[in-house]
Parts: sequence; C-alpha cells; structure tokens
Amino acid sequence: MNNAFTPNPFPPGRPVAIQSSGHQSAFKIILGIFFAMIAALLGLIVLLLIGAETGPVQLFIGLICACLPVPLYVMLLLWIDRYESEPLWMLATAFFWGAAIAVFFAFILNTANEVIVASATNNSRIGQNFGAVISAPIVEESAKALILFILFFWKRDEFDGIIDGIVYAGMVGLGFAMTENIAYYGRAVQGGLRRHGWARFCDD
Repeated sequence: MNNAFTPNPFPPGRPVAIQSSGHQSAFKIILGIFFAMIAALLGLIVLLLIGAETGPVQLFIGLICACLPVPLYVMLLLWIDRYESEPLWMLATAFFWGAAIAVFFAFILNTANEVIVASATNNSRIGQNFGAVISAPIVEESAKALILFILFFWKRDEFDGIIDGIVYAGMVGLGFAMTENIAYYGRAVQGGLRRHGWARFCDD
C-alpha cells in the first residue's frame, strides 16, 4: 500500500494530546512533591516549637495520644464519602494543610497579634486574652478555610454537593486538631509531672 495515501494521525498545527497530558502529569507530580516538602518542613518546625515548650518526653507522649484516634476519624470521613469518593490526593492535601501549614501560620499570626497587643497596652495578660479570644478564632478558622477555597476554585468539578465540602473540611479540621492536640497533651503531661514533683523530666 502506498504510504502517500495513509492519513496522518497528527495533522499539522494540532497539538499532540499525549504529550500535553504527559506534561500536565509531570507538572502535577512536581507540584505535589513541592507541596509535600513545604508541609513536611513547616510540620517539623511546629513539632520543634512544641517540643521546645513542653520537652521531648512530653512531645513524644503527646504525639502518640494525638495520632491514635486519627485513623478512626479518617475512616469515618471516608465512609461518609463512600458513594462518590473524592481523589485521595485532594483529601491528603486537605489533611496535611490543616496539620502543618494552617497550624504554622496560625501560630505565627497569633503570636504576632498577642505581642503587638501586649506591647500596645503594656499588659501581657491583655495580649494573651486577645490572642486566645479574638485572634485565634479568626486566624485559625481562616487558615483552615483557605485550602477549601483553593480546592474548590481549582478543582470545582470534584465538588458535586454539600457532602464533598463537609468531607474536605473534616479532613482539614482533623489535621489541625491532631497537631493542636499534640501541644495540649504535651502541656498536660508537663503539668502532671510538675504537680507530682517530677519537674526534672520537664527540663530535659
């Protein structure tokens, strides 16, 4: 058969879909790796800050206590989303955003607001109250909600109803609560050790 009559599978001027798809996949992989590295770095910084406040033993105990119930709640969210499962990478993004990125920026902004108010009023107690009552709710909830807006406007086709929003919000909140509970459990252990006269463990 004469090759001159064989149709060209890729007409001139038309982009090759396979190459375009390959480039998009490579970009997503690179973007995912970059996000994972940033989340890991910020998460490590948060753990170091908690450890500096509570001590390594308290940090370890708090880490175990905070992480133990997480798989159960993840399974519950996946069960809620069982009829039309969301992409695992989007669920993981929401979780680690809450566990690392949102916690990090909430810590930085809350601390800054507390210091600013304390300096302006020359009263550290007022600064602490402002940070706990006013700054923390606004900053923390905004930091958690940001990833929901990003995912919604970036992957709007994945949001088919209210349940999807609930699942993503649940993953963000679960990640944030896990890291926050590490600090709470660590402080509780630290306080218990001091009350029982084992303060030397708090200074290690």
